Amino acid sequence: MYDINTAIIGSGFIGPVHAEALRRLGVNVVGVLDATEALSKAAAEQMGVAKAYASLQALLADDGVDVVHVTTPNRLHFGMVSAALKAGKHVMCEKPL
Repeated sequence: MYDINTAIIGSGFIGPVHAEALRRLGVNVVGVLDATEALSKAAAEQMGVAKAYASLQALLADDGVDVVHVTTPNRLHFGMVSAALKAGKHVMCEKPL
């Protein structure tokens, strides 16, 4: 429905919730990043997304990602959001910075 590609950072409880909500809106969920590459691959399989990123830098370098949803623990939000904004990505951050 929309030509927006989103990647999700964090695959705990709220990450998959964001993925489901985005899909219901017609937004493409193209990738996921978690604490390790192995966790990212497991999350990608669980969420049914094509890409499992090995690092935040790899996700932010992906020109196919328009929006980043940050769903990690609160203490990680500021650094991830700052990096995503500097990379020119739109950001949706779960909870406070």
